[in-house]
Amino acid sequence: MPEGFPKWIAEEISGANLEFDKKLSLSGYLLDVNQKEHRVDIQFHDKLPDGRYIATLDLPKEFRLSDLKFGEDLSFELNVFKADLSEKTVDYLYKQYSVKMKSVFRFELLSAKIMNIA
Repeated sequence: MPEGFPKWIAEEISGANLEFDKKLSLSGYLLDVNQKEHRVDIQFHDKLPDGRYIATLDLPKEFRLSDLKFGEDLSFELNVFKADLSEKTVDYLYKQYSVKMKSVFRFELLSAKIMNIA
């Protein structure tokens, strides 16, 4: 395993041109709210496109944090933004770190509603 993470990979990932990929409707629950950065951590019941169940989502400026409730099963609408990594980066991450990562993602929460369980 290499001693340090290569600067060129960090630059590619941090400078990735994320473009709108799709809109998703998923259910889950709120884990944390970061009011300062206007972000939330959500635990989803189904996998996200990158295979995770937990993700940090950006909130649009007009989003009302009062719409989010801890301890409730919520239905979320979110935008998914995606950027593919170069083949060189994908190969390096796999060979050096055994990480299978072909793309980077960003998620933006559009709405959250309490699910009616009856």
